[in-house]
Amino acid sequence: MFALGGLGIFLPLLPTTVFWIGAAWCFAKSSPEMYARLINWPRIGPIIHDFMAHGVISVGAKRAALIGMGLCGALVAALTFGTWIMAFSLGGIGIAASIVLSRPSNRTHESSLFSSEGNSCPFLAAVHQPFPISRGFISG
Repeated sequence: MFALGGLGIFLPLLPTTVFWIGAAWCFAKSSPEMYARLINWPRIGPIIHDFMAHGVISVGAKRAALIGMGLCGALVAALTFGTWIMAFSLGGIGIAASIVLSRPSNRTHESSLFSSEGNSCPFLAAVHQPFPISRGFISG
């Protein structure tokens, strides 16, 4: 995932941040050393940490994401006008834009999705909880 995010820096339609947040989530579960290395990276670490710990997307990141989505949407509309591909693509871009806009822009308004009292990093506390398995699906 991390490598795909790295490719996203150079390939315009491949998202970088989504893959790096996914990589951070995987590292949080499997390799605390790699997670710490990613979070301590000066350029992207604070952005990823703020999203994972508080559900925050900064105003600048929102602006960049929405501009990128708008440009991609305009390109898709111009190249696929009047097709189901256009409708499907623009619908997906609309959903992604609404998710970006729904996230808080600063740490003072923590999302209930990520909040957990008493934890310095509520997302990680939730990640390390055992997966609940119903006994009805397990034989024995």
